[in-house]
This record gives sequence, C-alpha cells and structure tokens, in this order.
Amino acid sequence: MIRQAARRGERPDEYTALSDRMGYLLVLRFAMASVVVAWSAIRPEALGAPFTVLAGVSLGYIVMAAGAEILRRRASRLGFAVLSGLLLLDGLYLAYAMYIT
Repeated sequence: MIRQAARRGERPDEYTALSDRMGYLLVLRFAMASVVVAWSAIRPEALGAPFTVLAGVSLGYIVMAAGAEILRRRASRLGFAVLSGLLLLDGLYLAYAMYIT
C-alpha cells in the first residue's frame, strides 16, 4: 500500500478514504441538527416559526442526509452527484436554521 501510494506521488499519511470522511460528515450533520433543536427548545421565544416546524425540518434534513448517504454508498456511479446534492442540502438547512433562530 505504501509503495503503491509512493509510486502515484501520494503520501500515505495524507490518505483518508472518502467513505470515512463522509461518515464523519454524517455525524456532524446529526450534531448540527441536534444543537439547533436543543437551542430552540431552550429558547423558544427567539424562534421566528413554531418549534414543531423547526423540529420537523430538522428531522427531514437528517432523514434525507442519512438516506442520501446510504444511496451514495450503494451506487458508486452516482456518488459524486449525491455528494454534491448533500452539500447543497447542508447549505439550505444551515440557511434555514440561521433564519429561524
């Protein structure tokens, strides 16, 4: 493995599998949604929409992110497209969370 990486010009200590990084990103998505919902539960008077709407959007975000991650792992040809879509979904959710809170 190290010799193969050296032949390709890569440093073996810099290599991290994309699936590992995407797994960490999925955990980060769960953490972001959890923080948004927890903060909204603590300070409901600061919300620009009902708490149930924010909780529903957060749950939908998590379900869509987990489903897309499963799809990305199973469909190797669509992996890049799903990855790009997930990044757009992250941006939309973060914009919504900032606007509502």
